[in-house]
Amino acid sequence: MIQLNNGDNTFLIDIYRMDLNGDVMAFQLAKRLLRNVLVNEKILKIFHDCRHDSLALHEFMECCVRNVYDTSASQTYKGQV
Repeated sequence: MIQLNNGDNTFLIDIYRMDLNGDVMAFQLAKRLLRNVLVNEKILKIFHDCRHDSLALHEFMECCVRNVYDTSASQTYKGQV
C-alpha cells in the first residue's frame, strides 16, 4: 500500500493488488508514475523505518527512493546508547 498526499488530497494505492488483478496497462502506467515520484529529488518521501520498504520498492518498482525522511531515525532516545 502506498499513500500519497499532494497537500489537498490523500491517495492510497495498492500496487500489488493492481498487478494481481491483471489490468496490465493500468498497472504499468501506475508503476511508471509512482517510479517518477519516488526518484524525484524535489518530492519529500516520508517513511517510518524505511529499510524494508525501500528494499521492496527497489525490487518491485525497479528504482531507488530519493529524498527520504525516516521518522524512526529522527527520534531522540534517552539513556545509554
